[in-house]
Amino acid sequence: MNNNSLSGTIPSTLQHCNQLVVIDLSCNKLSGAIPRWFGRRLSVLRVLSLRSNNFTGAIPQQLSLIPSLQVLNLAHNNLFGSLPPSFGKFTSMMASQNTNKSAPLYGGSIYYLESVIITAKDIELQFTTMLSIVTSIDLSNNNLSGHIHIEITNLHGLHFLNLSMNHFLGNILDKIGLMSQLESLDLSKNNLSSRISLSISALYSLSILNLSYNNLIGKIPTGSQLQTFTNLSYIDNLELCGEPLQIKCPGDNPTIDNGVAKEKDMHEDDEYGRIWYFIGFALGFVFGFWGFLGAVMIKRSTRVKYILIIDRICGFFPAKSSMFEVASLSKEKASLKKLAKAAME
Repeated sequence: MNNNSLSGTIPSTLQHCNQLVVIDLSCNKLSGAIPRWFGRRLSVLRVLSLRSNNFTGAIPQQLSLIPSLQVLNLAHNNLFGSLPPSFGKFTSMMASQNTNKSAPLYGGSIYYLESVIITAKDIELQFTTMLSIVTSIDLSNNNLSGHIHIEITNLHGLHFLNLSMNHFLGNILDKIGLMSQLESLDLSKNNLSSRISLSISALYSLSILNLSYNNLIGKIPTGSQLQTFTNLSYIDNLELCGEPLQIKCPGDNPTIDNGVAKEKDMHEDDEYGRIWYFIGFALGFVFGFWGFLGAVMIKRSTRVKYILIIDRICGFFPAKSSMFEVASLSKEKASLKKLAKAAME
């Protein structure tokens, strides 16, 4: 009876159909409260889908009294209030392997094929599979609020959990890692404000994760499959940091970062040192050379002293054995003396 234009409330006479296994009234225009007698009268119900209607009010705690319920879809309604703590008592979702789930619904070799719609990252994913292996809770896009009660972590056999687009606040459950069969977890677009629990890294079957658009803080736990998800799983949590986000946490790789910065600074200092060394050397040579040459050429007494100093320096060189070298040295000394005498005049 899904995908029609049914309106009004769910008739109370339906409670007398106590052998119903599947109720799918999704995508209609039904309104009013979800009847409490679902939990008291329909004890063999496995699928309850009221998705995309106009239901209001709180979620009845009595739904958890249905021992065989495997698929509960109340998404896209106007439900309000808190998540009932009794939701941790769905018997068919508690065990990792439940022998009751493997039984055929209608006998023989015929199984009910259920199309489970999972909303994750604003995308509707449709999984068509045998009901005998599906467990799912979808309460997305309502007005539910309050904390997510820890009792829900008792559902060790739950495969899909979608609580997105509500007003849940507080922590991501510390014991969420106990839900070992979870394949999809969507808590996006709520008001969760804690750190991401390390326990979530124990969900080895998790293939879809969406924690975006919350107020989560701190570093994304490392060394687990949490880094294998894209940054879209974590965006718009302003105080969340670490891979795969492009936001570094305070203190990430301090030794490496400081070492690189220090090496860069030392390299820059060396470059500046070399430049100023050569500038100073060039200026010293220019001023020293021209200052000395100017003093020698302009002042007569300085010029004479310079010539005499050169004469003395030449006298310190050892005499050579060759007569030619001795004669040459004598001629040079005579020439220097003449120059000195001429300079005096």
